[in-house]
Amino acid sequence: MSAGAAQRLATKEMSLCVYAITTIIYYGVTVFFAMVLPNITIIFNFVSAYCASSLAFWIPAFFYRKAVAKFSVDVTRQVSTRLCTAAILIPIGFLNFFLGILVAIISIVQA
Repeated sequence: MSAGAAQRLATKEMSLCVYAITTIIYYGVTVFFAMVLPNITIIFNFVSAYCASSLAFWIPAFFYRKAVAKFSVDVTRQVSTRLCTAAILIPIGFLNFFLGILVAIISIVQA
């Protein structure tokens, strides 16, 4: 399967109904916590902990590993090094996520 064909198929996997429902639920949960919590920075701390870890560590590492497997890339020395780097980035991302959530929880306790 070519990369172009895989990209076209990926856009059709989630139905519009599921997308709309999950978006509305996510928005509702965010608005609920914005009303309940005394300070909006608490919400930003939780969201930033997830987003920073995802964008910087998890998404690139998982996508690279899956792309190598899906598109049957020859595992040369350079690809092997990148796979090892991706394997290292995943636990670093989890550590970053854990520390970010810990900071958010500490800010709630201190509030």
